[in-house]
Amino acid sequence: MAATYEWDEWNTAGKTQSHAIANCNWGNIDDKNIDITVEANKIPVGENSYSKYITGHFSGTYGQIGPNGKLWKSAGSPPANTSIKAAMTVTYATPTKTATGDSDIPTSEGSALAVQYGSSPETATSNQTTANPAYSAYWRSQVQTTSSAEPGTSPTFTITHKYDES
Repeated sequence: MAATYEWDEWNTAGKTQSHAIANCNWGNIDDKNIDITVEANKIPVGENSYSKYITGHFSGTYGQIGPNGKLWKSAGSPPANTSIKAAMTVTYATPTKTATGDSDIPTSEGSALAVQYGSSPETATSNQTTANPAYSAYWRSQVQTTSSAEPGTSPTFTITHKYDES
């Protein structure tokens, strides 16, 4: 038995779901798979990106997803005066550039965000689920910069979502 896993992103006031996103590029636009080479999509120095709402989406053949769900930034470092904020939530809000108020994303498994699961992101309140399909809670994230941030593209980051499956 093996679950099929994909990252899904949710955008717009209508909460549009996009399956199997290719990247999690943050930008000056509320969209999936952002092309960061487009000038209008770049985050202006001293501003925030649009917040992102991403979920783990499970399907296929499995008995249970969880427990022990964790999410953290396992590789890559943001440039000086730039930070990645993150939280797990069951509440979707239209993405904006307003600061989310979340903490910096953890950078080790030991301090990772706890991930909950359910039959939808809104019902992902348990550390395990037998629902199929299943979702994690929303991983809300945002890049925030200060007026001292260097303009340009950030390096690549790796976000790890670790979970048990049976």
